Amino acid sequence: RRRGLRKKRDDDDDDDDLSDGDHRRRLLGIRKLVFAAIPAAACASTLAATVVVFAPAARANYPGGVALRRIQALYCDDPAPRSLHVDVAAATTGASRFGQEFDHWVYDKRENIADAVDYAAYDLRIAQLDPRDDADAESRRRYFTDLATVDGYAGLALATTWPFIVHRRTPALALLERRDDGGGPQS
Repeated sequence: RRRGLRKKRDDDDDDDDLSDGDHRRRLLGIRKLVFAAIPAAACASTLAATVVVFAPAARANYPGGVALRRIQALYCDDPAPRSLHVDVAAATTGASRFGQEFDHWVYDKRENIADAVDYAAYDLRIAQLDPRDDADAESRRRYFTDLATVDGYAGLALATTWPFIVHRRTPALALLERRDDGGGPQS
């Protein structure tokens, strides 16, 4: 009897040898799969971060470009020549020569305008939302009307729903149009 049991155990050991070889091949296959999956997962997570986090942040980080496109869209059907002043805040956040669409417009990025009357020479302005100095504040009060505001990037916040990241925005730039009433205090 013992011999029969021993024989059976020996037969089981032979089966184990075969299963050990199969087991090693399976482990090798799994190992190859894992090593192939790691770069794929890294690429997928990079793509997801780009789509969910970085691309929207980059798009929102250039309110000057958005403002230039928006103010030109307001007057796209009007062939009249216009003069547009682009202040520093707008110029440094995307309002560049590449976005200037109209040859009949004068685009000016002059800095350090010290007198409110100098701003009155422009038909349109793209300016930071809060006046940067007294001349800017006075020109807005006396000569310009707000057309719209453009939001800028204000950071990230966590959310409880997908995609779990919210891009916060805050008003950053004002689109201004010179009033036709010739100036004077705004009523």
